[in-house]
Amino acid sequence: MEKFLAMIEYIYLEKLPKEQALIKDMLIIAEEYSLEKLKEECENHLVSRLRKQDNLVEVLMIADQVKAGKLKKKCMELLLQKIPPRDICNNADLNELPRNILLEMLQFSLSA
Repeated sequence: MEKFLAMIEYIYLEKLPKEQALIKDMLIIAEEYSLEKLKEECENHLVSRLRKQDNLVEVLMIADQVKAGKLKKKCMELLLQKIPPRDICNNADLNELPRNILLEMLQFSLSA
């Protein structure tokens, strides 16, 4: 119900909710229904407020799922500030990431 109300508020007021979790949900919904403006606003909002202490693995997986390139890049930058590139494949925090994302992180670390 909360997601539905947040979507209605956005449609009528073009206002994003304050809760980060709802914005992540709205990003997924925006991708699912091809709502490009909403997707871009959610992605920009999350990029501007993303911090090292956030659940970067969760956000990275969402960014990959919805093809949010800016958000994905920001997550990788912050993760690589916490985890040295040589530890990417052995890090317990990154165990839940699919191999393709781990490979992208390794490639990203080499290009940074």
